[in-house]
Amino acid sequence: MKEHAQKVFVITAIVLVLLVIILFTPFNNILFGKAIGDAQVVEIDPQFTCDFENRLGCDDGVVFGASEGISFVEGFRGRALNLPRGEYIGSSTAEIEMGEGSVELWFNPQNDEGGTIFLTRPDVDDELHLLAQGRTVVLRMRSTERGRSSDSEFWDETSWMNMVATADAQLRVGEWNHVALSWKRSEDRSEPDEFHVFVDGRELAMTVTFRTSISEVLNEEDLNGFNLTRKLGNLVTLPQSLGQRIFIGHPDKVVNAGFYDDLKIYDTIKRAFCPYCTFYPEGPLFFQKPLFGGQHFQTDITTSTKPLPEEIIRPENGFDVSATSGESEPLSFAVYAHDASIDNVDISISDLESNEGTISSTNVDIRVVKVWDQMGMGGLSYNTIGMSGSVGGRSDIQWADFGVHDKSGIAVPELLVYNDLQELAGRVDPATNEYFPPRISRTFRTSIPQDTSKQFWLDFDIPEDASPGEYSGVITVDLDGNEVQVPVRLNVLPFSLLDSSINRWIFYRFTPLVGGEDNQYEIISEDLMRAHFEDIRAHGFNGLIWTKDFEIKTPQQRSLASAQRDRFFALAREARFENVVQACDTTQCEDISTRIEVARRYGFESLLYGPDESNSFDKDSFFSTLQFIDNVHNQGARIVMTVSSETAQEYGNPESVMYDVHRIPPGTSTSGLQLRDSIVGDADFLEEVQVRELFPDLGEGEEEGTWARIELESADLHKIKDNEFVTRLEGGEYRIVGEIIGGDVDSPDVVFGKILFEETPSLRFTHPELVGIAPDILIYANVLSRAKDGDERADFDASVLRGEPSNLAGETYSYWQIGENRLKYNRFRSGVAAWLSNLDGISPFAYQHYGLPGQGYGLPYEEFSTDYDPLRGYSPPQMTTYPYAGGSVPTLEWKALREGIDDYRYLVTLDHVLESIRDSDPALHQSITREFESALRPFRNVLSWYSLSDQDFADLRTFVVEKILELDLDFGEVDEDVILGDINSDSCVDETDVRAIIDFIDFDCSPPGEGGELLGDTNAD
Repeated sequence: MKEHAQKVFVITAIVLVLLVIILFTPFNNILFGKAIGDAQVVEIDPQFTCDFENRLGCDDGVVFGASEGISFVEGFRGRALNLPRGEYIGSSTAEIEMGEGSVELWFNPQNDEGGTIFLTRPDVDDELHLLAQGRTVVLRMRSTERGRSSDSEFWDETSWMNMVATADAQLRVGEWNHVALSWKRSEDRSEPDEFHVFVDGRELAMTVTFRTSISEVLNEEDLNGFNLTRKLGNLVTLPQSLGQRIFIGHPDKVVNAGFYDDLKIYDTIKRAFCPYCTFYPEGPLFFQKPLFGGQHFQTDITTSTKPLPEEIIRPENGFDVSATSGESEPLSFAVYAHDASIDNVDISISDLESNEGTISSTNVDIRVVKVWDQMGMGGLSYNTIGMSGSVGGRSDIQWADFGVHDKSGIAVPELLVYNDLQELAGRVDPATNEYFPPRISRTFRTSIPQDTSKQFWLDFDIPEDASPGEYSGVITVDLDGNEVQVPVRLNVLPFSLLDSSINRWIFYRFTPLVGGEDNQYEIISEDLMRAHFEDIRAHGFNGLIWTKDFEIKTPQQRSLASAQRDRFFALAREARFENVVQACDTTQCEDISTRIEVARRYGFESLLYGPDESNSFDKDSFFSTLQFIDNVHNQGARIVMTVSSETAQEYGNPESVMYDVHRIPPGTSTSGLQLRDSIVGDADFLEEVQVRELFPDLGEGEEEGTWARIELESADLHKIKDNEFVTRLEGGEYRIVGEIIGGDVDSPDVVFGKILFEETPSLRFTHPELVGIAPDILIYANVLSRAKDGDERADFDASVLRGEPSNLAGETYSYWQIGENRLKYNRFRSGVAAWLSNLDGISPFAYQHYGLPGQGYGLPYEEFSTDYDPLRGYSPPQMTTYPYAGGSVPTLEWKALREGIDDYRYLVTLDHVLESIRDSDPALHQSITREFESALRPFRNVLSWYSLSDQDFADLRTFVVEKILELDLDFGEVDEDVILGDINSDSCVDETDVRAIIDFIDFDCSPPGEGGELLGDTNAD
């Protein structure tokens, strides 16, 4: 009995210990109640470890000195170091001089102000510096080696190289982030140095920038840019000495306030980290990240992505999808091969069943997200990317000049395919420049190597005639023969989405093949164009900006252009597009009658796309743009132009320098409007500004002013002394020097002379007829993707997001580049932003835009096929979809765009339902309108696309659906033979019916009595 009691005691103690371990192991409640399994990463013993368990010493005798104010707090494991802002710790000595190494630590930033995370340096000139700029991770390097170049005059103690993480991964404030970096120096300098930066086990793409304060460098044309790199050589150079001292925080600068835990330093490079592996359960892990981006960053899933514990899901809990009939709604999840490689993956779905009917499994499109090497993600400049010695994107240097031997690029999740193991490449016929896209496998096939992740994508296309209700089915995920059954629940909502009159036009570059074309670049078959058009319409676009402009110099070229234009419009009408905008180069559009005729023949409005991005209105050449606009208007068509938001605000503005008469070059004229003659002969204009003629002619050798013929009313031109006069016009008093050529000495009225601009305000005379020349539709390029707090360029975008009128001269459309892997931005701009801005339309660029081998933008599946261009550097193709022999391969960017358009349609639907009760229930209308505005308020900031997460978009969608269902109470079909409220069935609703309803109304909807049917209960409830 005693032995038994002892055994019970021992077993009980073991159980209690295990319970304590389970209870206090981080994330146990998230991960199936257990934390087992080893990291599938090569384990290396650290050179030393600092656990910060209420001490500053490390396990190998390294001791940190500390500034005042530090303390210890609850850490990721046990205790952690707390560095308030401005504090730091530094080692007196640490033997870490090494040609390769790694550092990892846990970091919990307490604000998003940024600062140093980790630093090693022997002196002020050499350092390896990991820091945060806001939420963005930056690796900064200084080196006494001064780069690979002998041009040391461009490198001093003010110079450094920044490796800035692109926006796909940002630090999470108030949460634990695992941060790591590793490096390996090229011993003989024949290869680039290797470096890696990780957050939460995922390797980051890094943008390379060079900074200096040297005055000679700052005088360069491209300040601190990559023009300098041609002189500096390969800047991707690690410091030759990492120093004897290491710091957490910075001894000289403001420190990133936060908590630090488990610092480990290795003398060997680590090319992979799995910080959560000890918490992972056995077997493959299913996980989900936000579809199009989390708060402050984009949650791309690449092969190196490791799931955060809170992202891991139980497959048996299944997925929920909600959509309306006719809508396409995405669902995505990923699988991480934690323990072992998975050689064969297959995914299928059953039919979706409900009491109302069946939705076939063929309505669910299942694909795998292909991760492949690209030049990079980011802004319009296609930033040069450096990662593991690679570089890509638009730069002003050639690959060889930069010292780069590997053009592999960075891993980008983009294509949605059925078989991501298939090599994709098209070919070009060098004789005709015809591009032959690859054939795409439609058989699902993929694998997941050990310690990598793979993302899967399902599109639920809800039939137009699907009955509302709850549908259920099963997704079967087969992993090397082990089937995982994942329930899926589809809620088909009892209403259809509406849309407004907004136009959505996408830039489209292709021309139909009609035969006889010698150069077949961007010319495709009619069948392929039909597939393009069907895809574009299915994603919510109702118009095309056709960028094809025809060079017509011979009768044969004219005939061919006519045939191509005719077939294009015929196919556009067949696809039910509402608008087609034709490109029109200024040199080819003096006579646009053929363009107008073909548009009208197929029932389209005559719309012409004018000079592209004509923003330099401070140049005389800008008047050719005004001439072009006036010419098109006189022939009966309307003008569409893409300009910057700043230029868009100048059109039609009489105060704008755009229309300054004194800048009109001699000989400028427009069809029907001789600018010079009109101004000279316009009596009303003369009376308004008291100027007869002012045409500048800068004279050589004249040091001040501008010589001009100036004719004024004599009463306003007063002689001061010989050859010097004064006049008072709008804006102040003007002094003029010159010779009298009209009138007499006492009453001069014409002077050939010069205005002394240095002593008086500059003259600005704007002719009213000139101000009337403006585009009909202004597609303005916004700056939201680059906006910063306080950025004046974003003022216009901020005002329209607040719902303020744009006050532009024409209709207002928004323009942005959609093929840059900015998923959340695409969703925001095409949806909520378009709604809040009260836009007339959106016109993103472009469906597909690629070049030829060694030219332009390179081939679709071969980004590195482009050659170096001194003006453009290296430019990848701009692809929102990719071509294949039967149509287009969609991308994540394309799906994000459609989701945004659906956001817009949900908002329109709620607004319509709200409007329907404005008069019948004004109190309810006012109440829900206030709630609606409150739900939209977070999206009215120019940075909301960046600062909000997918969850914010989901919450807005949920609010909209709930309010639609709340307001629109009867979504069922009404029997047309029954007149609602017609109690006595006399085919009208009169006083007799109303009295009957009042007498029998059942205010609490209790079950009806023995009287049979409840009078007035038309919905039988």
